[in-house]
Amino acid sequence: MHVDGKVFITEELQDQNLIFVDVGDTRFTLVAHPSVTPRRGEAVRVSIDPEHLLLFPRSQAGKIESLVA
Repeated sequence: MHVDGKVFITEELQDQNLIFVDVGDTRFTLVAHPSVTPRRGEAVRVSIDPEHLLLFPRSQAGKIESLVA
């Protein structure tokens, strides 16, 4: 499966990068190798492996963000 989106922001960590990509009204958080550093606003095509996809209901969004923060 592939989706086209736009990079909202890339958070560079030591051993991985978190890339936040907007696809329509949905924001995906991707985990990538540190060498992957797209720029804010860059158009990207994302390949999704369903076996590695985690989805959360919108009702849980605040709870998930509070765990990450």
